[in-house]
Amino acid sequence: MCGRFTRKYTWRQVHEFLNLVFPAGQLPEQGELTPSFNVAPAQKVLVLQATAREGSGATSTQPTHLEFAWLRWGFVPAWSKDPRKYWINARSETAGELPAFRDAFAKRRCVIPASGFYEWRVLPGAKQPEYITVAGAEIMCFAGIWEVHRAKDETGALRDVATCAIMTTRPNEFMGRVHDRMPVILAPQDARHWIEGRDLARLAEPSPLQLQSHAVSPRVNAVKADHASLMEPWTPDVPPSLFG
Repeated sequence: MCGRFTRKYTWRQVHEFLNLVFPAGQLPEQGELTPSFNVAPAQKVLVLQATAREGSGATSTQPTHLEFAWLRWGFVPAWSKDPRKYWINARSETAGELPAFRDAFAKRRCVIPASGFYEWRVLPGAKQPEYITVAGAEIMCFAGIWEVHRAKDETGALRDVATCAIMTTRPNEFMGRVHDRMPVILAPQDARHWIEGRDLARLAEPSPLQLQSHAVSPRVNAVKADHASLMEPWTPDVPPSLFG
């Protein structure tokens, strides 16, 4: 699964990583990206998706126009009557069949750029958080799905809220030592393929990219904690053999 991740890249880095082009060579008008070292569910996350004029985002003979958007992490189906109930992950093996995800999986796929993610390794009597990145890369890309849910705001007025979930799959050999699930991690050249719906079964397989990890402080457990030191290697006060 994936329950926390980091975002510490610039606009230019993410555009270059995904081989995107700035309009007229200029940086986006939003200004520079603010880093986050402990992105948590219910927060806004940056996603790459098909533009509104592309409609469903399904496969076509023409390249899909892409855009970045900020979506709330916590998928709420369009038909849900309770926006407080949401999913942060969707299993790639069943998303195309389950009513909650089926339509989004078919029509509204997205890519969520991250710098790394946290996973909790179960040890005797405790859970040890680890920080996981792609070796030699500043950015990784999660496959995702998104949906628009209409809900009442604090004034009682109806408004549209765009939400998303990160796809998960069975673990590769590296992740198997930590957890029984892992996010679907895409190579940068496959980001557009995922959004356009090309070869989804292959893309949802456990990532062949080389991953690396190290133990980090349990301070990351606190949702409000958000500083660079959360990613730093940490030596727990237990015998090292437990982490071999």
